[in-house]
Amino acid sequence: MRAALVAAVLLAAGSAQDFGVVDAEQAVTRIRSLPGPDFTKGDAAWRERHAELVRRKPDVFSKRQQQFKNGSVTLATAAPLTALYVLAHNHGRLFPDGAVPNPLRVHVLGAAYAFEGRGDWRVLGEAMPPGVSLEVSLVLGTPKEADGVPEMERIRKFKQELCREHGTTKVLCIESYYQKVMEELERPHLAIMFNPGFPQVHRRTWDPSLLFLLRERIPTAVSSQLTVERGSWPKAGRHWDTRFYDDSNEDFPVHATLEAYKANIWSTTGSPFFVVSDVYIKNGVIDFFQGLRRGAALPPPPAAVPSEDVEFLKECDWKRVERIADDDTLHDEMRDALMTPVSDAFVRAADTVYLRNMQYEIDFGRMKARNGHHLRGKRTRDLEKAKALMERMRRMEPLAARDWVFLKVAFNID
Repeated sequence: MRAALVAAVLLAAGSAQDFGVVDAEQAVTRIRSLPGPDFTKGDAAWRERHAELVRRKPDVFSKRQQQFKNGSVTLATAAPLTALYVLAHNHGRLFPDGAVPNPLRVHVLGAAYAFEGRGDWRVLGEAMPPGVSLEVSLVLGTPKEADGVPEMERIRKFKQELCREHGTTKVLCIESYYQKVMEELERPHLAIMFNPGFPQVHRRTWDPSLLFLLRERIPTAVSSQLTVERGSWPKAGRHWDTRFYDDSNEDFPVHATLEAYKANIWSTTGSPFFVVSDVYIKNGVIDFFQGLRRGAALPPPPAAVPSEDVEFLKECDWKRVERIADDDTLHDEMRDALMTPVSDAFVRAADTVYLRNMQYEIDFGRMKARNGHHLRGKRTRDLEKAKALMERMRRMEPLAARDWVFLKVAFNID
């Protein structure tokens, strides 16, 4: 989770006349000023800018996007215009007296240079009310992660162009996880995260950040991706039902997590600024929340990781586990995640999502043992053990670290 602003690497030939492409090493795409009212005028702020982008480049936010062809413009605008959409769509509740703070601070949690860093954040700065400047902090825990978009080269030179002032828009790049810097940073007026991945077991480190956002009542947007195969596309600004489940989609897990934390969810809507990559609709759905539901209490701080879990994680033969699971990240990513204590809210969220996931796999006959677990007797025993773990989850009994490693090894449950 991290900080930064402006710019986008040019991935395909764009129109320099229309979009002001500036060639700098791998090229930086800047978007010529997009006309439209400031965000306090409501949805017209994002609608008019969306219409102007479509006028200039008809496929920029359409179902016809393919593998980031003409992707420089899409990537230059997707993240900043999503933040604009959230501010404009909720401006009345965010700033009921009409007064907008100066500067307006936006924290982009879990950012990466390849996606959020490619955004030309000036287009958001231009949508500020008169006299209001913008400060965007990209908080980059894994700054080089591709995050579903083409990887980047020459990041050092890119950062020099990105992490600075751009007129009335200032971009800060903070290469750290949000939970390590959140208390030190000035409180944002908006936090936003794209594809955070919670409540997956290896994303347990989001727990302190979620508790902080709720405790401080920071308005927060969470973007989820879907698959094209789902059959229906979210409509911009319209309510989206997350109850439909597919293990490749993130909308249900994200929404279920916010529900488990008893977040006061203002809306769950389709994003106007989605990005199509292969079979995925990145930035397809936006959940927006602030604080807790009325009458709800913040979950208590997490208890320490049980000593038996710590001992297991230290003594585990991770090389063997990684070989069977065909995943060389487990010795650090999964191990560190399971070493992280989490609140009961995260446990409830994980149970809700994994139960749905595992039942889905069983119902469709796809929960079959993998790799070295292919023998009929072994497969049957593994499946019975998995069902026993599901019963424990239904009883809200937390699983041990060895249980999660078993599910990963035997069934590739992420």
